[in-house]
Amino acid sequence: MTHLQRTAPFLPGISKSLALALVLGAAVISGAQSFGDHAHDHSGHSHGLSSKAQPGVTLRVVDEELLRYPEVQPFDRYALAFLRAKVERNFARASFQQSGAGKTGDGQTGDGQTGTGQTGSQGGKEQTKEPEKKKKPTPEEQLAADIAKDKAMGKEYSDYYDKKYPASRNTAAYDKIRQMGEELALIANSNPTQTTWGDRRHAQFEYKFKLVQDKDINAFSLPGGYIYVFEGLVDFAQSDDEIAAVLAHEICHASQRHVATLESESNKASNLTIPFVLAAVLTGGTAGLAAGAITGAMATQGMMSGWSQRAEESADYGGFQIIEMSRFNPTGMLTFMERLRMRETVNFDPGIFRTHPPSKFRAEKIDGFMRKSGIPIRRSLVTTQFRASWRELEDGAVAIFFGPRKLFTFAPGPDAVGRGTDTARVLNEFYDSVPEMFEITTGSGGVIYGKSRVVVQLSEADAAYAKVPVDRLQNLVANSMRRSAESLGYHVWERNSFGQ
Repeated sequence: MTHLQRTAPFLPGISKSLALALVLGAAVISGAQSFGDHAHDHSGHSHGLSSKAQPGVTLRVVDEELLRYPEVQPFDRYALAFLRAKVERNFARASFQQSGAGKTGDGQTGDGQTGTGQTGSQGGKEQTKEPEKKKKPTPEEQLAADIAKDKAMGKEYSDYYDKKYPASRNTAAYDKIRQMGEELALIANSNPTQTTWGDRRHAQFEYKFKLVQDKDINAFSLPGGYIYVFEGLVDFAQSDDEIAAVLAHEICHASQRHVATLESESNKASNLTIPFVLAAVLTGGTAGLAAGAITGAMATQGMMSGWSQRAEESADYGGFQIIEMSRFNPTGMLTFMERLRMRETVNFDPGIFRTHPPSKFRAEKIDGFMRKSGIPIRRSLVTTQFRASWRELEDGAVAIFFGPRKLFTFAPGPDAVGRGTDTARVLNEFYDSVPEMFEITTGSGGVIYGKSRVVVQLSEADAAYAKVPVDRLQNLVANSMRRSAESLGYHVWERNSFGQ
């Protein structure tokens, strides 16, 4: 049984390639020297690492092993950044210690005998040369060096993802993503934003935006400004405002250098627990580390979870600031989170075993940003999910909808389209206020009130078209409107969060 096979049961839900990365990571980080005895691929073939393996060899093995498996997730490559930094530091430290181990301070060789050749000493005393002090870089030079490091790392990862995710064939959508992204990137590069977690310096990048063939509702950014958007996310978005919100969020992950910050924070953890930080990164926080397997792993998973949530919150806040300075409506950031939450099915609270804050929490935070900035929340402007609309039917009647749900129908007639247009406008103003069910009431003569304002006026012709009396139609329409108000309130959490 290989080391990989012995380790995998403790990490259920992750692939062999990810487990191997953890095994190798644990070994190099803790200073283990026996890779040749433990590193095997899925066929049982030994990679043949010697006891004096070099960091480049070790990382190449991890790279090769990860590339064998198509299921490797986006953040896998980020995890290699942690491995790379740790490996290089550990080998550099070992090399330094070994270089001084074979010499003594009195001109003797490693076996204790006096050397017979030139030893660099005069009069029996060894002269030591003071090491030159390296000039401390200026803040500008340090930022430039950090940016260069991010660009190099991002380019390496981008080459990998360009192979994994084919470019979209939808040229119109690709051009739109690139144009919108460049517009937002210009704002980000020209205007520093407040950062709650990450690098607070104003890092500027030449951002590259890519639309790729994948139906997942997803987007991610790489260090150095490489941003990938999945076709599934574009299909899910219901306005340019929602897409812009995602792009601004991903821009902030890069500009706030969250990967570098995560690496820096991870260095504070012990070498023993770092591999489990990598496990959280590699599996997106969903591997479900076995309860009671390793207490240290649980603690580190919680630590990793906290870092990731803080990164997401900071990117949300930074993205909001960018959108606020753009032509796009910040409400798109809010509705995207609200609608994403509608797709989530969570049967329990994962607590610390969560790498992203729940969409509900993020939506509430964004709602708070908008209220603090005095921006009116008008969901009907940025999404069809929370918008009243009208549609003319084949017989000339006009149906009124809220989102996908039909509320009622105006009878055919010369004024049907005009009635539909006016009613949809009034209903949008009403539903944008996120009304309570009890605020929808009925009057006499087919009138329906919303917060004491007439929002719908039904006629005898409408009742005849529906084949029910006016008062019956009035009650049916009012109840349908109440159900829509209840659904809206449930999905946007306004009442629970803000007492509305």
